[in-house]
Amino acid sequence: MPPAGWTEVLLSSTLSQLDTMRSRELSMMLMALGRLRLRPSTEWLEAVLDEVKQRLDSLGCQALANILWALARLGYTPKHSWLAAYYVASSQLLNSFNPQELSITIWALATLHTWPNDQWLDDYFDQTQEAMEYFSPQHLANTSWALAKLGVRPPKSWMKEFVSQVLRSEEERGLTGPIVHQLMYALAWFKVPSLARWRLRLYDAVGFKVRRTRWRRRQQEQGQEGGSVIAAGSSARSVQVIRGPGDVDLRRLTT
Repeated sequence: MPPAGWTEVLLSSTLSQLDTMRSRELSMMLMALGRLRLRPSTEWLEAVLDEVKQRLDSLGCQALANILWALARLGYTPKHSWLAAYYVASSQLLNSFNPQELSITIWALATLHTWPNDQWLDDYFDQTQEAMEYFSPQHLANTSWALAKLGVRPPKSWMKEFVSQVLRSEEERGLTGPIVHQLMYALAWFKVPSLARWRLRLYDAVGFKVRRTRWRRRQQEQGQEGGSVIAAGSSARSVQVIRGPGDVDLRRLTT
């Protein structure tokens, strides 16, 4: 981390040069601050974002996504007018966003507790559904977590594709513990049927140990669906998953 005094002098010197800086340089400057989690003064950020706002229509996909990611890392929510202009500019390019850009954009909005308008969300769902086959497990986790954090439930067709890609990730052994936790948070919010069986299968994929509580066992004995919790102190390496009753085709659970 650079010395505070040095950083203040450097950032102050950029204010007189904002109009001569290239868009890529503005984006990289915000990205660097985001990576360092080094938040400048509000006045500095507003000055930089005012300059960025004038160029939103000419920014590319990567710059649009990276700038929003940087603001989320800095914990700074832009003004409503800036966000409105951002939604207009980004919606015109969503069909060109790659999986990384799609996932970090919605992640940034959720982190900033900022809700996009309905039209932007419709466009976002269309594009992510089309591109989801190229999503990594982390992209799936970030995207679904963000939608759940925003309190948004996707369309049924989007959910079917999402379920398919989650199962592909599980079959290809691309899941990790943190990714599974994000996915379970999202699946619970999306109200996917047989959530306990999802938990059993996904936890099994990453070696988490699952035990049933007495209350859940009583439910199962009464003909209700069983549940599960992670056993306290369980190890991700020396584990055995206690499976639920019967196999289930999870691809059918959203139909």
